[in-house]
Amino acid sequence: MDRNRDKNKNKNQSTDSLDIYAAKLNYIGTSLSTLGDGIQTIAAGLALEALLNKIQMIKQNKI
Repeated sequence: MDRNRDKNKNKNQSTDSLDIYAAKLNYIGTSLSTLGDGIQTIAAGLALEALLNKIQMIKQNKI
């Protein structure tokens, strides 16, 4: 009787550990994704600024 209880307890602990591991991986993945989005936003801003500077230089040369 005690053996069955111990087996069930070990199964539950194993499942809990797997759930915690999966949650940690999800957290890490989401954090990396958020960081990547931030870097993308900065890159888009820099590209926009470069285009605006290029247009301004073209206008100055035509005048």
